[in-house]
Amino acid sequence: MTLEKIETEFIIDDGSPSPKILSDSNNLFLNFMVDDENFNTITLKFLNYHIYKIGYPGNETLCYHPYTELGINSSDFYLVNDSMWMNELREIDKNHPYFSDKKWNSLNHYIITFHDDLFECIAKDFETTSQITFENIIF
Repeated sequence: MTLEKIETEFIIDDGSPSPKILSDSNNLFLNFMVDDENFNTITLKFLNYHIYKIGYPGNETLCYHPYTELGINSSDFYLVNDSMWMNELREIDKNHPYFSDKKWNSLNHYIITFHDDLFECIAKDFETTSQITFENIIF
């Protein structure tokens, strides 16, 4: 398993990025504060997501997370190669009558480390936008 840092045009706010999530059964929108003088939030849209988790650990205890050995840092965005989490889920899914290796080979494991939270998501891809706000999505 390896971590590959995803280079982005945004810098995650180091203080209190306040991540917010909105999802349906296909797409997940993750909105958070960024360090930019032109706009203060950004929204990532995770396409065809299958599962996500958010919460512990924050930056104070990130150094004790198993990914520390892989070089994980706070306020960064990563792609996990050869993900143990994806492999565990694939093994469970192998029992499904319509299991497809092709589906699992098209998915990616993403991690975003925030000040107080760690976000992980398994999805096909993601898009970045500063134009989509939660108000635009909901209303």
